[in-house]
Amino acid sequence: QVVRNYCQSQVDKPIDEYWPRVIISYATGTRDRRHGYEHDLDGEGCGLGMKYCQIVVRQLERVGIQCFSGLHVAGGYNWRIYFERLRVGIQCF
Repeated sequence: QVVRNYCQSQVDKPIDEYWPRVIISYATGTRDRRHGYEHDLDGEGCGLGMKYCQIVVRQLERVGIQCFSGLHVAGGYNWRIYFERLRVGIQCF
């Protein structure tokens, strides 16, 4: 939840009005028993991809570049608004 809170804190206006030019995609896989680990290391959908995304978001924020990922979407909103941003995003990685 800390990662999501950080990303959501970067949204400086209502989510419907937040359209940054940089869009980030990340893998939601987890390190768990089903994937060969001795015990579950991550919550469902909260694996290393989410952590790497947070690192990229922080680095971009430090140099004044706003960005958007599914982590920027607060509870109560459909995370699929990510795809709306993706259609008009200028830089995607």
